[in-house]
Amino acid sequence: MSKVNKIMLPFIRKQMKIKSIFPAMAILLASSTVNAAPLAVSEDFFAPTFQFFMLDAKKAKPITKTLLAQTIAPIIPFYLTTDKNQTAIKIPGATFGTNQLYSYANTTSFPEYNFADKNLKVLVKQKFLVNFRSPVGLIPGDSRGQVVHVHFTKAVNYFGAWFGGRTDLVGFSLVDTIRYVVNGQAVDTNVQGGFPKFIGVEDSVGFTDLDIVPIGGATQSYYFDKPSFR
Repeated sequence: MSKVNKIMLPFIRKQMKIKSIFPAMAILLASSTVNAAPLAVSEDFFAPTFQFFMLDAKKAKPITKTLLAQTIAPIIPFYLTTDKNQTAIKIPGATFGTNQLYSYANTTSFPEYNFADKNLKVLVKQKFLVNFRSPVGLIPGDSRGQVVHVHFTKAVNYFGAWFGGRTDLVGFSLVDTIRYVVNGQAVDTNVQGGFPKFIGVEDSVGFTDLDIVPIGGATQSYYFDKPSFR
């Protein structure tokens, strides 16, 4: 073997070793992508978060909305137009399925704003959502809570919200489990006796649609508040 070949041989072996590593890395990366799954996560305080309100349109002034936005910032106020359980809930960037979520008064599941400003006290009503047409079990109400479909106008990686229920019924549960279905995969959270509870989900590949499926319990119903996504 020539002197030149002896000098070049270690370099050639190193190059061959590097080339053999790249296919293995590609297979590993592809495998990790295929095996990626949505995960339950805690609340993302940097994601846009919405709070529902109704406004006395006849008496409110432009300054009313400005004052409310300043008061609850960084939470974003969203105004419902009806309290008659008839329309789909649409917030900027997301739409909840028709006849699946409805506005509702609080049942002590969530804290309510105590506005210092007198105009806000009179003109603004804080609202919450439920996955049933009120009242449950009575005509024209729903006997069971609805599966709620959420569609996003563009792909997101994270969604979360607060869920509430009756906490005064010892040993009795309206719903046992909240299931998020993202990209065909389920993420379950047990909520028996644990309201109110924040439930979030994250998927690195992104998603434009999500289902909220109530499982078990007496009526599969829940209260819903402060959705957030990014």
